[in-house]
Amino acid sequence: MQKITHLICIICLLITSFSAISATPTDYDEKWHHMGEVSKYGYEWLYFDLTSDDGLQLSVAFLGPNGFDPRLTRSYLLHPKNPRPSDFVGSIAQGMLPSGKIFSIQDYGVDRKSVQFDIKNYALTMENSSVARSIDANGVKTYQLTLNQTDSVSGQNFKANIEIVGIEKSWMHKKGYLYVNKNNPKEYHKWVVSVPRGKVTGDYQLTALDGTIIKKGVINGLGYHDHNYGTVPMGSTIKSWYWGRSFTKNTTVIAAKVFNKKGAIKKAEKIVENIAYMSVGGKRILGTITGIEPTISGRKDMVKAANKMKYPKEFKFAITLADGSKSIIEMSNKKATHEQKDAPGYVRVEGDILVTHMLKGNVLDFSEKGHSLFEVMNLRKAGIYQLKKAIFDRDVLKH
Repeated sequence: MQKITHLICIICLLITSFSAISATPTDYDEKWHHMGEVSKYGYEWLYFDLTSDDGLQLSVAFLGPNGFDPRLTRSYLLHPKNPRPSDFVGSIAQGMLPSGKIFSIQDYGVDRKSVQFDIKNYALTMENSSVARSIDANGVKTYQLTLNQTDSVSGQNFKANIEIVGIEKSWMHKKGYLYVNKNNPKEYHKWVVSVPRGKVTGDYQLTALDGTIIKKGVINGLGYHDHNYGTVPMGSTIKSWYWGRSFTKNTTVIAAKVFNKKGAIKKAEKIVENIAYMSVGGKRILGTITGIEPTISGRKDMVKAANKMKYPKEFKFAITLADGSKSIIEMSNKKATHEQKDAPGYVRVEGDILVTHMLKGNVLDFSEKGHSLFEVMNLRKAGIYQLKKAIFDRDVLKH
């Protein structure tokens, strides 16, 4: 049967100045902000992912406040006197073992009082897990993760010591804002990519409740790290998003499509819909793409995951640069590595990428294959938006 490509983005961009559409994050952008103290609807997370040579796919997140905590969704409406969202803190490790077995460690039992940030060492601690940043004389950033997480339901434990050394410099589009309310600039979403591409080393061990070692191994591969935070519920402005991250031998590609709510678009001073980062040989050639509505064609290639979330079998976009050259990015999504069966709304898929760069005149420059990660988040299906809206409406009615 003929394949039908899910065409996400066909984008033409004239780049006159990379600095005009991109920026280097500052220490302030990268620090932990304790967003629960900044806003009662604040959220924040540090995210890391890696692909190891032995086949391990791993993502790690430190969340606090954790707007994705299912306890928050299930209990807050039923028990209005429960703690505010800022009381919900958690850490997660999930992915796929070399055998192909999917695992998920969701430690939602973290005491918010245990969350400490050491500004001097840029070190965040959440009970038994931590992450610290250091910078050498050449400006190279290294992140050291120490993990000791126990799943709140299964009792499985995940321990790891992981080092991520930045190969490419930190990046964010413009000032990092995905959304700013024009009537209140204190309402925003922000996304900072601290490590677009990094060298990863370390070791890990996954243990069952009875102490049986399920898998232990050595980590050696490539990784990524970003920092997300904001002062308003994500679901109040965003319906859903696609996000992908891919590495080939010489290229790095990060791309996202954000589906914003109509009401948010009308009241936004700043809002982002399409974002793309690309580097060749460690040199950035592309920054941010904004204000362009991509075309979408063909839905027969949509795949349904176990939690009924759909994702495109293929994800393709093209970027035309000012010099007339063009990069064609093709992701083939193969296997779900994480899907929340008890909370439909999210799926992550691993697969392959093909990057083809054509010079002006349609002359082939290079073509490379590599590994990709792709995710779909639907905030409406996850129920986050309905929950946050109910909290907001209740508080407005009170006053």
